Amino acid sequence: MNQNSTDAALQTVKKLVQPVAPCSPNDPVEYVLRQFQHDETLLALPIVHKGKVLGIVRREPLLRQFSLPFAHELYGRKQIMEMMEYAPLIIDWNTPVDIASQKCTARTHDQLYTPIVAISQDQYKGVIPVHKLLEFITKQKILQAKDANPLTGLPGNRQIEAEIKKRMNETDGFWLCHVDLDNFKAFNDCYGYGMGDNMIRMLATVLDGHLAKDDFLGHVGGDDFIVIMGLRRTNNEILQSITRAFRENVSELYSREDAARGFIEALDRQGRKRRFPLASASIGVAIHPNGGHDSWLAISEAASEMKCLAKKRGGGVVCIDQRAAAALRAPSPENQIEQTLNALSSI
Repeated sequence: MNQNSTDAALQTVKKLVQPVAPCSPNDPVEYVLRQFQHDETLLALPIVHKGKVLGIVRREPLLRQFSLPFAHELYGRKQIMEMMEYAPLIIDWNTPVDIASQKCTARTHDQLYTPIVAISQDQYKGVIPVHKLLEFITKQKILQAKDANPLTGLPGNRQIEAEIKKRMNETDGFWLCHVDLDNFKAFNDCYGYGMGDNMIRMLATVLDGHLAKDDFLGHVGGDDFIVIMGLRRTNNEILQSITRAFRENVSELYSREDAARGFIEALDRQGRKRRFPLASASIGVAIHPNGGHDSWLAISEAASEMKCLAKKRGGGVVCIDQRAAAALRAPSPENQIEQTLNALSSI
C-alpha cells in the first residue's frame, strides 16, 4: 500500500530547474575549465548540441585531471566532448518530484550529488541541484508529519485531498471508499477511549493488510478512513473480505460475556438504554470517472452518501454507488452497434 503519494507526488521538478548555460561539444577543454574556476558553485556543466543533451562534465574529475603534470599541454586544446561523460541523469521537467528523487538516489555514490539535467520535449532546459531536490522533499515530509493522524500515523485530510485530485487528473479511474465503524460510540462509552483507540487501530491494520501496493489508505479522523483503489475486478471481493476480517477480529476487544451475547447495553444519543450489536465496518464506494464526478468534493460526497446507506442497511456491508455501477454495466456505443447488427443478422 502506498501512503507516500502526497503533495510531493503532485509537484513536478519544473520549479526546481535552474537555467545553466551549457557547453558546446566543440568547446576547448581549457574554456570549460575556466568556467569551473570562475564559479565555485558549478558542480557540472551539460554538453548540448542543437538543444540535445549529449553528456556532462563534472567539476571534480576535471579539476583533478588538470592537477596532474602536463595536463594543460595534453588536454587544454582538446574538445570537451572527448572528456565528457555520456550517461548523465536526464529527466523531463514534468517528472514528479518523488520519481526524480528515486532516480537520483539510485545512482552510484560518486554520481550522487551531480546535478540532474532537465529537458522538455527532448530539448535542454537547465539543471536541478540535488540539494534543492532534497530540501524540497524534506519540507514535504515535515508537512506530511504535521498532517498525519497522530493515532494511526496515516495520511490526514490534506494528503487525502491531494491524492484524490492526483488520481482524478492522472489515472484512468479508481474506487473511492469511505470506511466507518458501526456502533463505535456505544463501545467507546462502555469500554473507554483507550479501548476505542485500540478498535480504530485494529480497523487501520485490517485495511492495510488487504490493500495492494498502489492503493492508498488515509485517516480522516475518529473512526473514518478513506481507501483509494485502482480499477480491478476484485475490488468488491477485497472490500467484502475487509468487513469479514474486522468482524472476525473485533470480538477480541469485548469482554467474554459481551462477545458471547453479541451485543452490549448502552445509552443511545437520546439517552435511552438499548442493545447495540458488536462493532462492524461499513464501506461506501464511489467510482471515478463512471459516476460523473467533476471534483474531488463531488466524489467524496458520493462515497460518504454510500457509507451512510451501508449503515442504514444494518452496517457491516459494502454499498457501491449504483449510478456508477450502471455505467460500468452499460455497453459502449460500439458494443450497442455490434449487438444491433447481430440481432438484425439473425432475423
